[in-house]
Amino acid sequence: MSSVVKVLVLSFTFGNFGDFGNPFVSFVVKVLVGLYMRRYVILTNRKRAIIALVHTVAFLALAVATGAITVQSLHAGSRASAWIVASIFLLVTIALLALTVISGPLRERLYFACCTTSAGFGLARQLLGDQHLPVAVYVRVAMLACAVFLGVVILREHSAPVPAP
Repeated sequence: MSSVVKVLVLSFTFGNFGDFGNPFVSFVVKVLVGLYMRRYVILTNRKRAIIALVHTVAFLALAVATGAITVQSLHAGSRASAWIVASIFLLVTIALLALTVISGPLRERLYFACCTTSAGFGLARQLLGDQHLPVAVYVRVAMLACAVFLGVVILREHSAPVPAP
């Protein structure tokens, strides 16, 4: 890491970041500092990363298992269970979208974005049915597979030994 970036990271870390006079330069510096600083906001430790990864793997298995089931579109005469599943998908999508918005570095944001996309396509599949959105099953599985990959990467970062200063 170059000495300029080290100075920027240290000044940002200790709150002495300052204003560079030019909004574009300030933006570029903040982006560069963000690339070198991996401060997770939600997946802050190994335990949280493991819990998130276990949930993602479980939902990936569920998405694969329910992919073989044909889903009809929701309408006024639909069963109550179909409405309940759609409501759950809606709540989960909203919660994951909020986590995506508040997440920190790019890996964490992509992880939650993949999970949100999967839940959103699950909701769309419940609302529209398989006849109008046949690709939803494949998108859900692909997004959860990407989330599992990113979760493993994040977990490995938490598992890596911290280098001595």
